[in-house]
Amino acid sequence: MIAERERQPQDVDPDDFSVQDQMKQILQVLRGKKEGLSFFALFSPTAGMSEIIATFVALLELVRVRKIVVWQPGPLRELLVMRKS
Repeated sequence: MIAERERQPQDVDPDDFSVQDQMKQILQVLRGKKEGLSFFALFSPTAGMSEIIATFVALLELVRVRKIVVWQPGPLRELLVMRKS
């Protein structure tokens, strides 16, 4: 028997969302937000697995190329994302 909150395996189509497009979207969302945003604000509440994966990989790539920073203000606190100046 499957628990209510347990997810079933699903196919992920990598062509649904491009990492490049998600990178642009993240930068656009962060534009003008001096205080940054919550990590979870980057994900649509109705996002499917493909969108979540593409957004997360885009976030990692933006950190790697030093366009954004991600930090946690304290233990068990929410992750924050901010554009680098």
